[in-house]
Amino acid sequence: MKNKFLALICGALLSFFPNCAWANNYEDNSVAVGKSDVGELYVDLDNVQILRKSNAAYLIASVEERYSDKKFMDEIRKKRGLENAVGTLTLYMFDNYGRTYCIVGKHIYDSNGNMCLDLGSDMTIKEVGRNEMLLKIYEVSLKSLEKKSQIRSWGKR
Repeated sequence: MKNKFLALICGALLSFFPNCAWANNYEDNSVAVGKSDVGELYVDLDNVQILRKSNAAYLIASVEERYSDKKFMDEIRKKRGLENAVGTLTLYMFDNYGRTYCIVGKHIYDSNGNMCLDLGSDMTIKEVGRNEMLLKIYEVSLKSLEKKSQIRSWGKR
């Protein structure tokens, strides 16, 4: 009986991952959330965090902009230290309701994952408003945290 149950679970898992090529293409745990003028934006689901201070909670989301505009890449790579630049990593901090945000840090990184240039931060609190890209980043990040919470609670029942 135990072996039949294990076989059933293994079969169900294999149906979710029909071939290894899919897993190879998605080895990082990020979700595309849109495009910018120079690349594609991805939320890194492994680095979504909650920060609690006093009676408030803040959502921290790591967003990667992977450059795809060849002209932009050629231009930026002319600068010293950015010869291998491939993207920008931005840390956003949202309030508990996703209404306001600030940029905690922004860096340009190279093809080896090394930070090439610190672009600083902008801790000025700004309204998210109707900015669809920011709303999508907040929504994807929040859903990621909800899934993590559900997974942790599975073993506690």
